[in-house]
Parts: sequence; structure tokens; C-alpha cells
Amino acid sequence: MKIIPLLLLVFILLSCASLKERPIVGEYKWGDWVAATKWNSPPSSFYNFDSLKLKQLLAETQNKEINYVIFASSFCSECKENLPRIIAVFEKAGIPQSGYRLFGLDDDLEEPSGYYKKFNIKNTPVVFVLSDNRVIGSVEFPPTNWLDDLLKICSK
Repeated sequence: MKIIPLLLLVFILLSCASLKERPIVGEYKWGDWVAATKWNSPPSSFYNFDSLKLKQLLAETQNKEINYVIFASSFCSECKENLPRIIAVFEKAGIPQSGYRLFGLDDDLEEPSGYYKKFNIKNTPVVFVLSDNRVIGSVEFPPTNWLDDLLKICSK
């Protein structure tokens, strides 16, 4: 008789686990990410940044041919809070979408293309700064300020 409640409990737990949303994995454009996650993210205009620092970031990005790679997890509350800020930094600085790549990771910090293997990912969100296809720095949550931390790396 004790086996029936145990089996019922196992069945319920498995049913709940299957209802858990699958993480968004792979490479996405920001608009597609927002649509896939159904996040109600504020627009870039919601965020205020120092305009001089934004210009500096754009200049450093262009002069050093810097690219950015962002790794995030759709189930991560820090990502939900910080990813819109990161994207706003790029948008407000004038860095085009071709200047950064966004990848969704699963629970094991992996994604199908295997591109993540080129990076030492410990947490999400994280932004890797690349110059000549090599990592020159990274900023991961919690930074003091995404713009300031990215600018420090790019200005070296």
C-alpha cells in the first residue's frame, strides 16, 4: 500500500519537471531573444548612460575592431535584469548588432553550436570582449557598471 503514494509522488514530480520551460539555447538576435523568452524588457531609452563614455566605447570598438560575445540564460533572474542593460549600452553607443553576438545557454552553461567551448564561462550574464578574435577581457555579473567595465577593457 505504501508503494502507491510513492509512485503517485514520483509521477507528480516528473510531470512538474516536464512542465518546466526549456531554456533558450543557441545564437539569437536581441529582438528574437525577447520574443522567445517573452521577457517584458524596458527599451534602451529607459536607461541613462554617460554620453561621453558611450562615444568612447564606440571609438575604442571601431579603432580596435572589437567585437563582443554575450552569454546568458533565459531562466536566470540576473540575466533577465541585466541583459536589457547590456544591450542598451551597445545600442546607445551606436554599436550595431553585427558587433555583438548573443548566445543562450542551458543549465550546464552549454549551447548546441559548441561556440561556448572557446570561453571560460563561470556565470551568466557574461560579456567577452574580443579583438582579432581573441579574448582581451570579460565582464560578468555583478559588475559595478556594464559601461564602465567594458570601457576599462577596451581602453587598455
